[in-house]
Amino acid sequence: MHWEVRKLKYLGKLFAGLSGKNSNDFSKIPKVNFKPFITFSTIYQNTVISDANKTLEYVKIEKFEQQNKVDYNSVLFLMSSETIEDIAKSAIYQGSNNELYLNSFCKGFKTKNKNLLPQFLNFLVNSISYRIYFMIYARGFTRINLKQEYINNAPILLPPKNEQAEIVKYIEAKTTQIDHSIALQEAEIKRLQTYKTVLIDQAVTGKIKVI
Repeated sequence: MHWEVRKLKYLGKLFAGLSGKNSNDFSKIPKVNFKPFITFSTIYQNTVISDANKTLEYVKIEKFEQQNKVDYNSVLFLMSSETIEDIAKSAIYQGSNNELYLNSFCKGFKTKNKNLLPQFLNFLVNSISYRIYFMIYARGFTRINLKQEYINNAPILLPPKNEQAEIVKYIEAKTTQIDHSIALQEAEIKRLQTYKTVLIDQAVTGKIKVI
């Protein structure tokens, strides 16, 4: 097999989310000197974060303040969660913001190795095998946490770049098909629920003959 195995820390750089902030520094609406940041829930709810599905809140950033920014194709990890199954769940950012920050309870990863596609990495670390790997090292009771060393030291399967591209293409095509099927089924369920409500109404109000 011609796939390599490399620790993630040798393929790029992990960066922290917002630090040194208090409750007065955050807002759900835009304000002067406040900049958008990616919320915990946006990462939790998505695998790919785009302009269409991102939920942004706002944080006060002083002019000369040093905070890490999220770039296009940054892979974002949840470092804390309510359930062990969600620890280190990731999403890749592919939106259009020029200045964007990251929730405090998250880490971001920027690839530095030209042989690693960020899209492939994102799908890889969301696979069952990697979910189990992160769950093994997670700690906590009421809140589950993961130390960043376990992200950095994660053994990453590294196929040739052309194979990564083919894998990403295959997954995106199949997930699009599945999402379409889910949407159709949800529409049918909604139609049946409406029919059920109308049927009950007609039966109890004598609009249809049942006996």
